[in-house]
Amino acid sequence: IKKQLKKDKKIKRNRRLDFKEADLLEAKINDATAIYIASLCFSDDLMQKITNKLSKLKKGLKVASLRKLSNENAFKLKESAIIPMTWSNHTPVYIYELINPQ
Repeated sequence: IKKQLKKDKKIKRNRRLDFKEADLLEAKINDATAIYIASLCFSDDLMQKITNKLSKLKKGLKVASLRKLSNENAFKLKESAIIPMTWSNHTPVYIYELINPQ
Protein backbone atom coordinates (compact mmCIF):
# COMPACT_ATOMS: atom_id res chain seq x y z
CA ILE A 1 0.00 0.00 0.00
CA LYS A 2 2.71 2.48 1.03
CA LYS A 3 4.61 1.91 -2.22
CA GLN A 4 1.46 2.36 -4.33
CA LEU A 5 0.41 5.51 -2.44
CA LYS A 6 3.83 7.07 -3.01
CA LYS A 7 3.75 6.07 -6.68
CA ASP A 8 0.32 7.68 -7.09
CA LYS A 9 1.61 10.75 -5.19
CA LYS A 10 -1.00 10.35 -2.44
CA ILE A 11 1.72 10.76 0.21
CA LYS A 12 3.52 14.09 0.32
CA ARG A 13 7.30 14.02 0.26
CA ASN A 14 9.06 14.27 3.64
CA ARG A 15 5.98 13.17 5.60
CA ARG A 16 6.23 10.41 8.16
CA LEU A 17 4.16 7.28 7.69
CA ASP A 18 4.01 4.62 10.40
CA PHE A 19 2.34 1.26 10.00
CA LYS A 20 1.04 -0.45 13.14
CA GLU A 21 -0.54 -3.86 13.33
CA ALA A 22 -2.97 -3.85 16.23
CA ASP A 23 -6.51 -4.53 17.38
CA LEU A 24 -8.15 -1.33 16.18
CA LEU A 25 -10.79 -1.47 18.90
CA GLU A 26 -8.09 -1.59 21.60
CA ALA A 27 -5.37 0.58 20.03
CA LYS A 28 -4.71 4.15 21.17
CA ILE A 29 -5.17 6.07 17.94
CA ASN A 30 -6.27 9.51 19.11
CA ASP A 31 -3.40 11.24 17.28
CA ALA A 32 -3.86 9.33 14.01
CA THR A 33 -4.24 11.36 10.82
CA ALA A 34 -4.65 8.39 8.46
CA ILE A 35 -5.74 4.82 9.07
CA TYR A 36 -5.76 1.82 6.74
CA ILE A 37 -8.14 -1.01 7.61
CA ALA A 38 -7.62 -4.41 5.97
CA SER A 39 -11.31 -5.05 6.50
CA LEU A 40 -12.12 -7.35 3.61
CA CYS A 41 -13.31 -10.22 5.84
CA PHE A 42 -14.69 -8.17 8.75
CA SER A 43 -18.28 -8.73 9.81
CA ASP A 44 -20.86 -5.96 9.60
CA ASP A 45 -20.91 -5.83 13.41
CA LEU A 46 -17.14 -5.33 13.63
CA MET A 47 -17.24 -2.67 10.89
CA GLN A 48 -19.92 -0.81 12.87
CA LYS A 49 -17.81 -0.90 16.05
CA ILE A 50 -14.74 0.34 14.17
CA THR A 51 -16.72 3.10 12.47
CA ASN A 52 -18.14 4.20 15.83
CA LYS A 53 -14.64 4.41 17.34
CA LEU A 54 -13.18 6.28 14.38
CA SER A 55 -16.06 8.75 14.30
CA LYS A 56 -14.92 10.05 17.71
CA LEU A 57 -11.47 11.08 16.45
CA LYS A 58 -10.25 14.38 14.98
CA LYS A 59 -11.97 16.04 12.07
CA GLY A 60 -9.98 15.53 8.90
CA LEU A 61 -8.94 11.95 9.71
CA LYS A 62 -8.41 9.95 6.51
CA VAL A 63 -9.50 6.31 6.50
CA ALA A 64 -8.72 3.80 3.75
CA SER A 65 -10.77 0.61 4.05
CA LEU A 66 -11.34 -2.48 1.95
CA ARG A 67 -15.03 -2.30 2.95
CA LYS A 68 -17.32 0.70 3.00
CA LEU A 69 -17.81 2.53 6.31
CA SER A 70 -21.35 2.64 7.64
CA ASN A 71 -21.61 6.13 9.19
CA GLU A 72 -22.39 8.48 6.32
CA ASN A 73 -23.10 11.35 8.73
CA ALA A 74 -19.55 11.34 10.11
CA PHE A 75 -17.54 10.23 7.07
CA LYS A 76 -17.49 11.43 3.50
CA LEU A 77 -16.34 9.08 0.75
CA LYS A 78 -13.58 11.07 -0.95
CA GLU A 79 -12.61 8.51 -3.56
CA SER A 80 -12.28 4.86 -4.32
CA ALA A 81 -9.23 3.38 -5.95
CA ILE A 82 -8.30 0.04 -7.42
CA ILE A 83 -5.03 -1.09 -5.86
CA PRO A 84 -3.13 -4.33 -6.47
CA MET A 85 -2.95 -6.66 -3.47
CA THR A 86 -1.33 -10.07 -3.10
CA TRP A 87 -4.67 -11.82 -3.74
CA SER A 88 -5.84 -9.63 -6.62
CA ASN A 89 -4.51 -6.98 -8.98
CA HIS A 90 -7.71 -4.93 -8.73
CA THR A 91 -8.91 -4.58 -5.15
CA PRO A 92 -11.23 -1.65 -4.39
CA VAL A 93 -10.11 0.60 -1.55
CA TYR A 94 -12.50 3.22 -0.17
CA ILE A 95 -10.97 6.46 1.10
CA TYR A 96 -12.95 8.53 3.58
CA GLU A 97 -12.52 11.75 5.49
CA LEU A 98 -14.00 12.34 8.93
CA ILE A 99 -16.03 15.51 8.42
CA ASN A 100 -18.46 15.39 11.32
CA PRO A 101 -16.91 13.89 14.49
CA GLN A 102 -19.44 12.40 16.87
